[in-house]
Amino acid sequence: MHQMSRRTIGYAGSFPVWFWHSPKPDLRHGGHRPARERCVRIELELPRERVLLLDFGSWHCVLNRWHLSLSERESREWDRRTEGLDQYNALLPPKLEAELQATWERVFELDRIRRGKLWGPVDKIQGVTEYVRLDEVRGVDEFVAR
Repeated sequence: MHQMSRRTIGYAGSFPVWFWHSPKPDLRHGGHRPARERCVRIELELPRERVLLLDFGSWHCVLNRWHLSLSERESREWDRRTEGLDQYNALLPPKLEAELQATWERVFELDRIRRGKLWGPVDKIQGVTEYVRLDEVRGVDEFVAR
């Protein structure tokens, strides 16, 4: 929500709506929802200024309190500096905590992550927006999860 307030236009503070930007979810494959659950896939067309895109793979750094390193060297240096500290379950000393959280901003820098080559292909892009208006819905596909 903090990043949405910094990076999108007109954000009013509501909880974000998460969506897949690309690729379009393939409903022939499992894993979207529990098997046999009735679902819908909604296709949207949203104004770019209301959307914040991020890399799905590197988003796990934020979720797991990992350092989002862009090189092996940077990763080794971080590990050396935090050796013996429990960065996954507790806050680090203030300077290190600020540095850790600053690396999380990189999830929005898709080209930079691609160039870093540590996070695999940047081919699963998710997004957030504050709201979706009915006139922004372009299609609805019903399906039963596999």
